[in-house]
Amino acid sequence: MRLVQRSGRLYRYGQKHKVVVFNLQVPQTMDGNILKLLYERIDQVVKDLSGLGGEFQPGLEDEILGQLVGMLDIEGVLEKSAREDIHRTREQFNEALKRAKEALEKQRELLEFAARYDPEDSMYELRLEPAHAESFIQGMIRHLDIAVTESSHKGTVMKLRLPDTLAQKLAMKGHAIQITLNRNVAGNRSDIHMMDLDSALFKELLAHAKSYGFDGRVAKVAGLNCRAVVTAMLKWQNDQGNRMRQEYSVFTVGDDGSVQSNPAAFLEWMLRPAAEGLRLGDRDQGRKLVEVAKHAMDKRLGDLSTSDLHPENRQLVSAAWC
Repeated sequence: MRLVQRSGRLYRYGQKHKVVVFNLQVPQTMDGNILKLLYERIDQVVKDLSGLGGEFQPGLEDEILGQLVGMLDIEGVLEKSAREDIHRTREQFNEALKRAKEALEKQRELLEFAARYDPEDSMYELRLEPAHAESFIQGMIRHLDIAVTESSHKGTVMKLRLPDTLAQKLAMKGHAIQITLNRNVAGNRSDIHMMDLDSALFKELLAHAKSYGFDGRVAKVAGLNCRAVVTAMLKWQNDQGNRMRQEYSVFTVGDDGSVQSNPAAFLEWMLRPAAEGLRLGDRDQGRKLVEVAKHAMDKRLGDLSTSDLHPENRQLVSAAWC
């Protein structure tokens, strides 16, 4: 029986040598009998799953087998089987295969949804670029009094000197650190820190920006030609209640009550240093503007809904007067 997943793990990108996989089995032993029983049960499940719409697809058995074996805790099942009788072993196999089969069916359901993906659905999503991440980092550097002591590699690398409190919080031995958003540069230089979601420094900047005390209870922003801006996380689910899609969206409300979803002007505004606005309305006005934005959110949720994709909820994230 060919276990394709084992070969797949060896044939990675960059592998230049031929790989031969040997599966060893000792016949006429307890372990051999257990493996034979396991293979028989797996083989039956694979045949059940390989028929789609009543038609058998050649080569699909091997593909399903590789995925199914990857989802099974074969080692754990065999360890338990060594301490149980053959009847109990069969029950354990059936239970393990049932869980693996459910997981595989769910995976294939997700792939079927992805296959029906319409590129036009993403036309109105918020299109963030690396320049926005760079703008955020530079803004937080100024806000947290982090000194930029040097810039190199055509501006893609910055050398920073962190304040004592921040260096201690990150458990750094010194205060100096070189950062970049360019993976190629970071991959070739171990002394240059990649600023991504795995970075402790980047996580700290995000945590500070999302903290309650960062901008108080009310925000006034300048530079946007609208009355208010409201951001939210929109979510969709399937008929089983499993989340299938989510997107972060921005809605600007004009003085005339018109609403724009993820406007280009907002993306341009995010690239400029933040400036405090002058205009501030009362609480009742604010509620009305948020309600107008909510109607636009509900429309976006409805526009992307299909027979397999249903609105789950909208979660308000932030709002500001412009």
